[in-house]
Amino acid sequence: MNKATIVVYHSLEATGSGKNPSVRSQNLNASSFSNTQHKHNLADYQDMNQRAVRRHGYPDAETHLSRKESAQFPRKPMAPLAKGKWDEHAGRVVDHLGSLRGTADRHDRTSDDIDLEKRETMFRSASRTKFGRDADLTVLGEVVLDDPSYTSYLSGNRADPNFYQASSVPSQNGKTSNAFSVVDGFAPSGLVNFGSKATIVAKGQSYVVVKINELCIAFVHTPNKLANEPNAGGFYSAIIKDCIPDIFVGDTNRRGMIGPILGGSYENVSPSRMTTVARPEGFVGGKTNSTRTQPFDQIAYNTNTTEMLSAHFIPSDVSGATISDHFGLIFCAKKITGNLKRNFQTMNGGQDA
Repeated sequence: MNKATIVVYHSLEATGSGKNPSVRSQNLNASSFSNTQHKHNLADYQDMNQRAVRRHGYPDAETHLSRKESAQFPRKPMAPLAKGKWDEHAGRVVDHLGSLRGTADRHDRTSDDIDLEKRETMFRSASRTKFGRDADLTVLGEVVLDDPSYTSYLSGNRADPNFYQASSVPSQNGKTSNAFSVVDGFAPSGLVNFGSKATIVAKGQSYVVVKINELCIAFVHTPNKLANEPNAGGFYSAIIKDCIPDIFVGDTNRRGMIGPILGGSYENVSPSRMTTVARPEGFVGGKTNSTRTQPFDQIAYNTNTTEMLSAHFIPSDVSGATISDHFGLIFCAKKITGNLKRNFQTMNGGQDA
């Protein structure tokens, strides 16, 4: 039986000319797009219901609070770091990773998972909020996790290599803005994580294709110069020719949906059917770029090969600090076996994982 697989994608913001290592390519200046997104996050904070599920700051300080203590949330999100604070920024990236995939909610103990079920008001990471467990696969765009500035924080951190394995996929042109880091749900004990194992099956300029639990998933950061050209300048067709992905996910930089240009049985998950982690009711689904005007962050899948169970957006400041200029994506999907075929648009957004 094919497994329900939880996948998380979030692209951070690197400067266009930035070269590896990643931490020194992150765009931290006052005019960055992350700062533009941060202004929107502040507006969300003003409108947010006090009962909304929300987390800010570092996990040790924020995720193990009593009901009385947690009543103070939500709190004002932190602005992006000033230029030059590389080590602290690296810590935020690691913390953000834990907030996305689930490890921020525990201290490497199975008993913590049991405690989580009893503490309803405590923040749950994106994967645990929507699906109740760690993500099987997390991919960060515009980040290279093998940079020494990051690995110094990975060692000894709750989200450390004992509980996941990270593979960096540098770009052919050396730019961090075209690179990816792939993190799978690896757990030697099998007690905490799902224990899925990911394999990188293809990679190229601005994309990487990963196989996990029989699903073949293409993560993309479509070049701006191609994104809105007819058929995206052949960007997607080249990937399909290489490996025929079941799912496309990522920052498309496109003003419309990519499903129609993929052809065949591919179609988009409609943004209007996707909820947003830790955001108030009424958020305009799909407007996920830095100015919240375009549906850049998208999921498209082959309806003949993939059962899309549930899909959601992730705010750029889910870890407490705005370190991205885009919203992220989290979904749960299965590889179709036999004659099963399900269309996400007919579903009710279930959370089966």
